[in-house]
Amino acid sequence: MLNIDYELNEKIHAIIINPYLSWDDLIKNCDLIKKYNIKNVSTSLNFLSQIKNKLSNYKVNLNTFISYPLADLPVEFIDELICYAK
Repeated sequence: MLNIDYELNEKIHAIIINPYLSWDDLIKNCDLIKKYNIKNVSTSLNFLSQIKNKLSNYKVNLNTFISYPLADLPVEFIDELICYAK
C-alpha cells in the first residue's frame, strides 16, 4: 500500500445514520468499510451494537451521535419508555 493511500484511509470517514437503513444495507456498508480500509466510522445509537458486532475483528474508530431530544434512541428503549408511560 502506498503511503498516500494509507493517509487517505486514515482521513476518510464513513457515516451511517440513516434511521430507515435496512439490515442488508447496514451489512453492505460494513463490508465496504472493510473493503476500502476506512478507519473512522460515525453512527447513531440505533446502529451502534450492530456495527460493533459486524466490525469486531476490524480496527476502527467508532463515534456515536446522540441527538437531542430523544430523537435517535434505539427502538427497544423507546418501546420500553412508552410502556412505562402508559
